[in-house]
Amino acid sequence: MPDVSVVIPYYDGQSSLDLLLAALELQDTASSFEVVVADDGSPTPPVPGERPWPVHVVRQDDEGFRAAAARNLGARHATGRVLVFLDGDMVPEPGYLSALEEALADSPDDTLVVGHRRHADLAGWNVDSVRAWLDGSGPAPTPLGDPQWLADGHRATDDLRTADDRSYRFVISAVMATPRDRFERVGGFVEFSGYGGEDWEFAHRWRHHGGRFRHAPDAVAWQDGVDFGGRHDADERRRIKDEETLRLAPLLPLPGARDPRLVWRVPQIAVVADATGLSAAQALEFLACLLDGSDAAVWVSGLAATAWQQLEDARLRRADASGPTPGQGSPEESTWVVDVHRPGALRGTTLAEVVARVGDTAWHGGPAPSHTAGASLTVRHVPTGRRWPVDLPEEEWVALPGQTVRLEDHWSRGL
Repeated sequence: MPDVSVVIPYYDGQSSLDLLLAALELQDTASSFEVVVADDGSPTPPVPGERPWPVHVVRQDDEGFRAAAARNLGARHATGRVLVFLDGDMVPEPGYLSALEEALADSPDDTLVVGHRRHADLAGWNVDSVRAWLDGSGPAPTPLGDPQWLADGHRATDDLRTADDRSYRFVISAVMATPRDRFERVGGFVEFSGYGGEDWEFAHRWRHHGGRFRHAPDAVAWQDGVDFGGRHDADERRRIKDEETLRLAPLLPLPGARDPRLVWRVPQIAVVADATGLSAAQALEFLACLLDGSDAAVWVSGLAATAWQQLEDARLRRADASGPTPGQGSPEESTWVVDVHRPGALRGTTLAEVVARVGDTAWHGGPAPSHTAGASLTVRHVPTGRRWPVDLPEEEWVALPGQTVRLEDHWSRGL
């Protein structure tokens, strides 16, 4: 069994694949590795040729641009302890694999490592000229511009050591390595059709499951051609990026990733509440106050069957109905989970404001206990697992109306 599996998503690019495989022959790693070429339905299958390490070719049907599905296909056929994803138009320098392995060594079970992608014009280059460049016996190509936003992001986060909820934007799957076991536990890539977004969604979910990031600046691989920002005119770039943003918005419960005025499949705030024993009027007041002013969804138990039959708000979900499929909505996919300990109605504030107050102060000091006597709520940050009890004052968390209040009277008084 090899130490490393290099997974290469591929589509109709034999000449680029030849350069990549030639570069892999010059790797200075002492670890054993295999290569899995995952063909996304090319008209002509790739031909890897004879190599000093095992090469496997796996294929899927041509159903449009499905790079995420190709990566998952390659990963399923990989046997190495570490998965290295390397796009088919990349040329890794000799130290690429060893630098990724070194970055993984500090925390080999939960770290996602991003290599350093650079850009060059390789038009007209062949296997011999690439080998001469990489072994130092021939000239190097002229570098093209590297994206400044990515360099700034890696610098601002100390090469992703201090990554936060929005640092998924600095992860690119063209040059990425993960431990295979954890990749499988996280669930692999969501299989989008179309260009872009699957690496950001995967990186978000990786951190959401407690994983770490690391940028390895010495793991350099060169892409043939300019970065996305130089490939199209402004209108076409905007169109493509808007499609990517809309593809990601339902799945990324984070500020800046979606319009906060809309309700999304995976909410930023998930509320877990029990309506057992409440009248219809009490239950609706309880739930409406929890939902007011945020994109929250409430996973509720104990709600009477008659109430479920009448309610049409998609933000109310049965506590026992969430499944394990990524992206389908469950409390653990949200950024914040709020456990409600006793029924009440919010007044003068919203749940989003309560969570924001916790978020402003949560990072100063150690984690609080998960619950204290009398706390109205417990707020949990899912990616880190840290919890803070919140004992709301009486003017913010007030008693529910009595059992004898009629809904019509209750609503006509303006709640």
